[in-house]
Amino acid sequence: MLRRILKKISSENGSATLFVTVVMLFFVVVLTTWLFRIRSEAIEQDKQIEIIQQEYNSNTQNIDDIYKETVDKLDNDNT
Repeated sequence: MLRRILKKISSENGSATLFVTVVMLFFVVVLTTWLFRIRSEAIEQDKQIEIIQQEYNSNTQNIDDIYKETVDKLDNDNT
Protein backbone atom coordinates (compact mmCIF):
# COMPACT_ATOMS: atom_id res chain seq x y z
CA MET A 1 0.00 0.00 0.00
CA LEU A 2 2.81 2.40 0.82
CA ARG A 3 4.44 1.56 -2.51
CA ARG A 4 1.26 2.47 -4.36
CA ILE A 5 1.06 5.87 -2.63
CA LEU A 6 4.72 6.60 -3.35
CA LYS A 7 4.21 5.52 -6.98
CA LYS A 8 1.25 7.89 -7.36
CA ILE A 9 3.21 10.76 -5.84
CA SER A 10 6.20 10.23 -8.08
CA SER A 11 4.21 9.60 -11.28
CA GLU A 12 3.95 13.37 -11.89
CA ASN A 13 0.29 13.22 -12.89
CA GLY A 14 -1.20 16.61 -12.19
CA SER A 15 2.13 18.39 -11.79
CA ALA A 16 1.12 21.05 -14.33
CA THR A 17 -2.08 21.64 -12.42
CA LEU A 18 -0.16 21.95 -9.18
CA PHE A 19 2.30 24.36 -10.76
CA VAL A 20 -0.49 26.55 -12.16
CA THR A 21 -2.27 26.51 -8.80
CA VAL A 22 0.86 27.56 -6.93
CA VAL A 23 1.60 30.34 -9.43
CA MET A 24 -1.99 31.63 -9.25
CA LEU A 25 -1.88 31.56 -5.46
CA PHE A 26 1.37 33.53 -5.55
CA PHE A 27 -0.18 36.19 -7.79
CA VAL A 28 -3.27 36.40 -5.58
CA VAL A 29 -1.10 36.96 -2.51
CA VAL A 30 1.03 39.60 -4.26
CA LEU A 31 -1.97 41.47 -5.67
CA THR A 32 -3.82 41.36 -2.36
CA THR A 33 -0.81 42.72 -0.52
CA TRP A 34 -0.42 45.47 -3.11
CA LEU A 35 -4.10 46.46 -2.85
CA PHE A 36 -3.96 46.57 0.97
CA ARG A 37 -0.89 48.79 0.78
CA ILE A 38 -2.53 51.18 -1.68
CA ARG A 39 -5.68 51.34 0.42
CA SER A 40 -3.66 52.02 3.55
CA GLU A 41 -1.82 54.87 1.82
CA ALA A 42 -5.13 56.34 0.63
CA ILE A 43 -6.56 56.25 4.15
CA GLU A 44 -3.44 57.92 5.53
CA GLN A 45 -3.61 60.60 2.84
CA ASP A 46 -7.29 61.27 3.66
CA LYS A 47 -6.37 61.72 7.33
CA GLN A 48 -3.61 64.17 6.44
CA ILE A 49 -5.93 66.16 4.15
CA GLU A 50 -8.50 66.36 6.93
CA ILE A 51 -5.88 67.63 9.40
CA ILE A 52 -4.69 70.26 6.91
CA GLN A 53 -8.27 71.40 6.26
CA GLN A 54 -8.90 71.72 9.99
CA GLU A 55 -5.76 73.83 10.39
CA TYR A 56 -6.75 76.18 7.58
CA ASN A 57 -10.34 76.45 8.81
CA SER A 58 -9.24 77.26 12.35
CA ASN A 59 -7.00 80.06 11.06
CA THR A 60 -9.67 81.62 8.86
CA GLN A 61 -12.19 81.88 11.70
CA ASN A 62 -10.02 84.44 13.47
CA ILE A 63 -8.70 86.20 10.38
CA ASP A 64 -10.82 89.31 10.96
CA ASP A 65 -9.57 89.68 14.52
CA ILE A 66 -5.97 89.19 13.42
CA TYR A 67 -6.40 91.78 10.65
CA LYS A 68 -7.88 94.35 13.04
CA GLU A 69 -5.12 93.82 15.58
CA THR A 70 -2.45 94.21 12.91
CA VAL A 71 -4.04 97.38 11.50
CA ASP A 72 -4.42 98.87 14.99
CA LYS A 73 -0.83 98.04 15.82
CA LEU A 74 0.41 99.65 12.60
CA ASP A 75 -1.73 102.71 13.20
CA ASN A 76 -0.35 103.09 16.73
CA ASP A 77 3.23 102.73 15.46
CA ASN A 78 2.70 105.42 12.83
CA THR A 79 1.30 108.00 15.23
